[in-house]
Amino acid sequence: MGQPRTADRRGRRAPWWGPPTVVAVMALLVAGWPFLASRLSDDRVLPGGAVLRVGPGNGDHAWFTVVGDGWTVAESETVPSQEYVLTRGDTELTVAYLSLMSSDYADRLWDGLRRSARVSASDARVGPPTPVVSASGARGSIGDLTQRGERGTAAIYPAPDESFAIRMVALGPTDAASASASTSDSGTRDDADLAAALSVIRSLTFTRPAS
Repeated sequence: MGQPRTADRRGRRAPWWGPPTVVAVMALLVAGWPFLASRLSDDRVLPGGAVLRVGPGNGDHAWFTVVGDGWTVAESETVPSQEYVLTRGDTELTVAYLSLMSSDYADRLWDGLRRSARVSASDARVGPPTPVVSASGARGSIGDLTQRGERGTAAIYPAPDESFAIRMVALGPTDAASASASTSDSGTRDDADLAAALSVIRSLTFTRPAS
């Protein structure tokens, strides 16, 4: 087999254009990597204040507001008629539409949340629900949630006619997980991300927001 021409065994210099080309290629990669990474990732940045609708339509839907900056939506995991998956830092927020067979199901939504959480993670623990009222007056239940070493908040808002409900779950690192992060202020940052998620949860409305 022949040797590559650029690795001449007799010590010939590489063509004069070699090093400048390498430098140019490296510069292009460094400058273009953020753009390339954004193209490869399916996460789309959401502007603060964006209003998103969840639900199939025909009256079965609700709106929520992206409170604060730094949120992204995972487009490959998001189907607006059914569920959104949002992230901010290490915190994930899911917003899901739940169809109810009858109004009787509305009273059993929290028990259903407990069961589904334990199916997805055997160590999941859902705390007792307490009443919550969103900024627009939507009424529901909210409580603490822990699973897979993460902590957060779960909330369920039945629609006024109880034909469907919106489930919102925010999870982020526990204090122990935060302590192992690379930055010393990670605990504060994670708490801020969970607080931002709670603000999104409290923004839910069944009444069309003003445009």
